[in-house]
Amino acid sequence: MTKENYGALIIGSKIESLKAAYDLATIGHRVLLIEEEEKLQASLEDTEILPSGARSWYAIHPLLMAVRNHPLVDIVTLSVVDEIRHSKEGFSAFIRNKPYYIDTELCCFCGRCREICPVELPGSLKKAVDCISEKGIPRTFFIDKRKNPPCQNACPLGINIQGYLALIASGKFREALNLIRESAPLTGILGRICHHPCESQCRRNEIDEPLAICSSKRFVADYELENPYHDSGTEHKERYKERIAIIGSGPAGLMAAWELTRLGYRVTIFETLPGVGGMLRTVIAGYRLPQSILDNEINALEKMGIEIIANCPIDKDKGIDSLFDEGFKAILVATGADVNKKLGLSGEDLAGVYDSIPFLKRINLGERPSIGKRAVVIGGGNAALESARTLLRLGADEVNILYRRTSEEMPGDKNELLLTMEEGIKINYLVTPIRFIGKDGRLIGVKCIHMDLGEVEPDGRRRPVPKKGSEFILDADTAIVAIGQEPELSFINEESSIRISRHSTIKTNRDYHTEQEGVFAAGDVVTGSATVVEAMGAAKKAALSIHRYLRGKPWQEIEDQDETRGDYEPLDFNTPHVFRPLMPVREVKERRDNFGEVELGYTKEQAIQEAKRCLQCGVCSECKQCEIVCQNVGAVNHSGIKKHTEYRFRVVVSPRPLAEKFVSVLPEERIFCESEFGEGRRLEESLLLGAALAGKAAAFLTSQMEVIPKDSKKPSSFKEGVKSGLFICSCNESTGNPDVMKELAKFGAGFDEVAHSEVLPSACHPDGARIVAEAIEGKEITRVVLAACSCCTLDMICTACNDQRLRCKGNLFNKQGLDPSIFEMINLKNFMATRRNMDLQGILEGGKNMIECALSRVKFQEKLPGEYGALAKTVAVIGVTLEGLTAGIDLEKMGYHVYLIDERDPLLDKKILGEDTTYDLIIESIREKINSGRVTYLPVFHMKALKGYLGNFKIEFLGTDHSPLRVSAILFSGVELEKVPLTGNLLRKGFARRTLPGFHSFSPWSTGIPGIFKMMVPQENSFNKKGLPGTAAAAEVCHKWIRTDVGAVVIVLRHVPLQR
Repeated sequence: MTKENYGALIIGSKIESLKAAYDLATIGHRVLLIEEEEKLQASLEDTEILPSGARSWYAIHPLLMAVRNHPLVDIVTLSVVDEIRHSKEGFSAFIRNKPYYIDTELCCFCGRCREICPVELPGSLKKAVDCISEKGIPRTFFIDKRKNPPCQNACPLGINIQGYLALIASGKFREALNLIRESAPLTGILGRICHHPCESQCRRNEIDEPLAICSSKRFVADYELENPYHDSGTEHKERYKERIAIIGSGPAGLMAAWELTRLGYRVTIFETLPGVGGMLRTVIAGYRLPQSILDNEINALEKMGIEIIANCPIDKDKGIDSLFDEGFKAILVATGADVNKKLGLSGEDLAGVYDSIPFLKRINLGERPSIGKRAVVIGGGNAALESARTLLRLGADEVNILYRRTSEEMPGDKNELLLTMEEGIKINYLVTPIRFIGKDGRLIGVKCIHMDLGEVEPDGRRRPVPKKGSEFILDADTAIVAIGQEPELSFINEESSIRISRHSTIKTNRDYHTEQEGVFAAGDVVTGSATVVEAMGAAKKAALSIHRYLRGKPWQEIEDQDETRGDYEPLDFNTPHVFRPLMPVREVKERRDNFGEVELGYTKEQAIQEAKRCLQCGVCSECKQCEIVCQNVGAVNHSGIKKHTEYRFRVVVSPRPLAEKFVSVLPEERIFCESEFGEGRRLEESLLLGAALAGKAAAFLTSQMEVIPKDSKKPSSFKEGVKSGLFICSCNESTGNPDVMKELAKFGAGFDEVAHSEVLPSACHPDGARIVAEAIEGKEITRVVLAACSCCTLDMICTACNDQRLRCKGNLFNKQGLDPSIFEMINLKNFMATRRNMDLQGILEGGKNMIECALSRVKFQEKLPGEYGALAKTVAVIGVTLEGLTAGIDLEKMGYHVYLIDERDPLLDKKILGEDTTYDLIIESIREKINSGRVTYLPVFHMKALKGYLGNFKIEFLGTDHSPLRVSAILFSGVELEKVPLTGNLLRKGFARRTLPGFHSFSPWSTGIPGIFKMMVPQENSFNKKGLPGTAAAAEVCHKWIRTDVGAVVIVLRHVPLQR
């Protein structure tokens, strides 16, 4: 948790908050602005029509830009204040950041993330990566992430299903396969035999039918085989010296080896059988999983650097400890469950009665035993279905499956069941064997009995009960028992501390660690017989647990990100019904007598059509294509930047009421809140309220002022002579054709005075500014042409300015300390954007003309005028009004000497001010400050002349011996400005606002003469009673650009009778 110190904490980002933040920062206080949404709220306000006819956004935009880019303002969006506590420095706010996925300080707004995003939201033109509003601040893209899709939550491997479906829908098959391989290997295998629990959770179920997720996965794996483009077996670099042994090369062993190798370990797999793959090779028939597919996936794992030693059983006498003796630091037992459970029936030992696993192993290893013409299979799982279809292919004319429950309770894969029935295999439900019948030691039949369903058992299923008198006999030459499996653990000797359950499985704790130090177990050897993907999911977790064990870290649950994300969009039941394409299969007559693969896989068109049915439940699919196209900029981070931060501050400024829990902690004098004025204020009133809040807070914070931001550098000195550098911003290759950019850089390098020419990834990126600064220093460049999106080097804000343009200048001139005088900036990006339909040669020629002109202009660059020097801190007030007196009081609190000047003597004659009791308190305060010498009162003084400039105004008086008064700035309150006696270089039209008629800038107190202000008094009387206009004016006068450690500012207040 990081800690930073601020003068003011501002909660919310309406116009009032932004104005308060800007004024406080300009006065010199560090400001932290917290906003719960992803953008500043004021950035979306565009409803008020100003007297000029313009929308209010044109007045709000400069304020937004000024706040966003002020070096003393830090804006934290997607954040909430959880708690406020007392601290030694004042108070501490504990801020909780919601995860955000695009760094607003790095985003160059190139738009490539949106362009490549495959997720289009139904019923709109928006994508998962989109910009809420180009007028918004920060001007960046936002990734809409919701809870993980139900399909991904249901996947034991956590595969990003929505992501790869979105990529398939866009025709990006390579990218889809790579995304799958970020979570698991064996894609071609899983696409064929996974029991796809994801599909049962698909929300499309509620509209028509679930997506064919598994078949889509198979498609991208097969597409790679037909169109080789990816070396899936790239060897991974070893990062750790520890060696890890895995016993068993089945799904769990292969999965764990893959994960540990990617983490940087050297892994060795020990396999008892001559073939690698465990039950994938020995049990699953070729018509479901061709051996070539299995070999291809295992070869990819070996290319990664995984060592696989086949035909190498563990020594039963030495046991697992022998592997520790060989130098392995951790061992994972992943031997599966391949020992058949017995029925315990009479005749089970007859010839012709087989256990399913050994039988299928013999077939897959090439044996073809004689099975006769009639066969019976007992069981309802995948092993039973596998055995039945294998018997058919071995020549059986009649195959019966006996299952003691109903079809709804049958655990075998439903699709496999349909294919089994298509091939003519009969399923006998509610039937169970009671005895095997033999003759001469060989099976001739199976005696069976019908079952009824009785009471509900603990697992939720009804208990099968024999139906008396329903016995019958099935003739059979072969019977296969497939009622489940359990692990074979003979390699664990009696000396081992590994504990075995009564179900013959290994006992582990929650991190897959056994009772023996350094020995882990996962998959069917722990759970009993399960599915391939479930075993792989457990092995993946076990691998991560081994990694933490070897690194000395405690076991840790994976953090649930869903709590920080939004919910799914409601289902649209008007969505057209589109059903999934049927999986193409070989005809029954072509497949019944051979082991060729039955399912043929989707075509390209079918895969795309099916993927487009996805409802994009999580919105962002996390396909990470945007992260790839943004890698040169580094703004996108899908892991999410989420943190809790402690910020220290002295006051809270909030135009809205604070939560009760905060009010109870903070003293009343530390909270500056004007919520009683309600909503619906006009723009001018909102600006006034914001400035007034800043004025009140500034009076309290006078002792804490920042002079220069910590990361700013002193500007470099201007050098004579012309040695130019040309820098062209590609804006992450979005400005124009990359070849055109290179040609323009090459063209610029051809000029004699150009010492350096380069294409930048992004000019507004901190690295872009660093590259420019290093080139200027290294090659002693004295003039620079920057072809980007910025129009000028001026320290000003106009309606064309945006985040990236101002950030570019800030990085170059403030943070890198480069001199703006040596720069010539041209807006190449806009030029390119308006000529996208031209041929490349035409675009190139136009770009060359721009660069040639810029290189010619930069030769004549001269040193820009410097900033104002030290200014006096005095204030004179002419025309004593409630607002003027309030401004004087607040400015005195901020450390200024104040002069009060009036044509009458309102402090002596109260009738001038009126009988409002509000004035009594203010006059009492003013008298106290006059007596202390901090305020000078000049009654009955009439101005003769006003001349001078910012920091050196001269006021002369009529009929008095008082010497002329010199001041730094002037504030008129209640004065008819056209009657002010201006002389010298001051022009009367300078009093007009520097805007269109009726157009409110974000500083309505300013006039056209720098340093001269005028009081703004809104029509709303509640504002006036609070004295807010005066406090607001004080904040404006106290801006940092006229603040120094010594001197004075003058506020001139001329009396105008109050309207009653």
